[in-house]
Formats: sequence, C-alpha cells, structure tokens
Amino acid sequence: MNPYYPKTDSLGHIVQSVDTWIQDRGLTGNNQYQYTQVLNPMFESTLGSFNKSAYLEFTDNFAAEWNIARGLRLRSVISYDRKNSTQDYFVSPLSNQFYFYAPNAANQRGYYYYGTNAENTFDGSVTLNYNQQIGPQFFNVALGANARTYSTDFKSFEAIGFASDQFSNIGFAASYDPGHTPNGGYSQQRLIGSF
Repeated sequence: MNPYYPKTDSLGHIVQSVDTWIQDRGLTGNNQYQYTQVLNPMFESTLGSFNKSAYLEFTDNFAAEWNIARGLRLRSVISYDRKNSTQDYFVSPLSNQFYFYAPNAANQRGYYYYGTNAENTFDGSVTLNYNQQIGPQFFNVALGANARTYSTDFKSFEAIGFASDQFSNIGFAASYDPGHTPNGGYSQQRLIGSF
C-alpha cells in the first residue's frame, strides 16, 4: 500500500479498503475493466488474530558414587528431560486474507492451527572402576554400560469457518480445513551400549 493513502476514515477508525484500482484489460464488453481493492495492512491490527506458542522443559540429573573398597568405585548417572510445546495460530474471519471470498463462502472464513509436541529423553550410565598400584606398576580396569531412550509425540490439526472475530476458540470452527487432515506422529529411539 502506498503511503499517500489515508489509513483512517473521518472518525479516526482504521479502514480495511482504502482505494479501488481500475485496470483496462483491453477487452470489450463487461470484461474490459477489472476492479481491484487496495487493502490496508494496518486493519489487521484491529482484529483478534493471534500467534501464540508455549514451551515447558523439565530436566532432572542424578549422580551417585560408591567406593566399594579401596581402589574399587561404582558410579551411576541418570538424567531425565521432558519438553512440551504448543502452538496456537488464529486468523480472524475479517482478515484481509479472506476479503475476496464470495458472500456464500462465509463458513470458510477464519483459520485456526493447533499443534502440540511432547518429547521425553531418559539417559543412564553405570561405570565400575578398579585402580591399584603394585610396586611401580599401576593397574586400571573399567567396565560400564549406558542406555538411552527418546520419544516424541506430535499432533496437529487445522480448522476453518469462524462466525465472528470474537469467537476465536477452536470449538467455534465450522469444519476441518478441507486440504489438511489432522496430523500426528509418534517416534521412539532406543540405544544401549557397554564397554
């Protein structure tokens, strides 16, 4: 939008359409001229659209060491990590994005995306060390094992058809977005090793 267009009306309200461009298409009859609305991007700031995300992470680490006998030591390390994230994205049905929708397509205006992801990681290791000096010789023996498991669980869906800018809860949607079915996936990885 060019800077010389007025952004507000005479009462100071931000307007959605600021001008109409008329383009001569070089045709004859009713199709000779094409009318295009110039939309005000500042109008979006007056709507209830939002893009929110949340993230929570919990980490716990634990280590224990036991001196069993002189030169013999057992060490264990355990860690747990959990991450939860969500995303909420709502586009108002009054948005410029839906301005050119036909009047009978009111149940397709407005858009909502919701996604959630949960990740869990568990990691543990055990090490047994033996150290002994006999005369000028020094002996060192180590045995150990470790295990790790990781899982992620993702879910998302998209919905359309909101009656009002004020009804932004996903429960007010008319239907799922026809081009996007609900999505989800679960993945798990495991690792075990020794030395």
